[in-house]
Amino acid sequence: MSDAVREVSGEQGSDFKGYDFGWSRIAYAIPWLVAAALLAAAVVFQLKWPARGGAWFVLAVLAINSFAGGLLLRTSDRADHAPLPFVDLLASDGDRVLDAGCGAGRTTLALSKVLKKGTITAFDRFDAGYIDGGGRALLDRNLRIAGLTGRVEIVKGDLTRLPFPDAHFDSAVSAHVIDHLGPHKQAALAELRRVLKPGARLLMVVWVPGWASFAMGSAFSFLLTSKPRWRALAAAAGFRIRDEGHFDGLWFALLERSALS
Repeated sequence: MSDAVREVSGEQGSDFKGYDFGWSRIAYAIPWLVAAALLAAAVVFQLKWPARGGAWFVLAVLAINSFAGGLLLRTSDRADHAPLPFVDLLASDGDRVLDAGCGAGRTTLALSKVLKKGTITAFDRFDAGYIDGGGRALLDRNLRIAGLTGRVEIVKGDLTRLPFPDAHFDSAVSAHVIDHLGPHKQAALAELRRVLKPGARLLMVVWVPGWASFAMGSAFSFLLTSKPRWRALAAAAGFRIRDEGHFDGLWFALLERSALS
């Protein structure tokens, strides 16, 4: 298996300190820092240029928006907050499921709650700069806390060159990952289609332009891929959309590989 390192997480002692999904406190605080700066600017405009009442009001509204974005972003670190939408993803309770871009394991833990007999492959490059240590050590720790070390296979590799045979998985999830791949989004989708069995489904969760992404990411939201573009990329990769919607300010699409191909 070139371009990948395969291993199965081993049993370790119990740890009751709680899950840790790796985002730094600074990352969570960015929307609130933006909100504070906007609010300060609104106060300055109101005191120095009271005649320009519209300016301070707009800044104040933007500050409230950023503060709300910080609250929304903060939920991503809470184990008791639903990390996935409720969709018809699994073919059976015994599926072999791929968590494509598992990070520190929040999606893997969510899958384990509904997949009682199947197995999960947690796949990642483990090099994300916004997760402490890339996520691998935290993944091991979180799996240990959840008692899942014997049920989850950990594989390191590139999402655009998956180290698995064709039609290997019964279903797959990729949350908050493919939207980070720049021009390689379609290549990743094509690889995910390749490793799924005919008729199998992929749940994709991504950021798209909108109020929530603007609240959480400010001007960054204008650079995000739009929903029509995501639909086109999925179709070009050989998927059809079975379901879609919004979830925690993000967009999800339930994609299905044709049973005839």
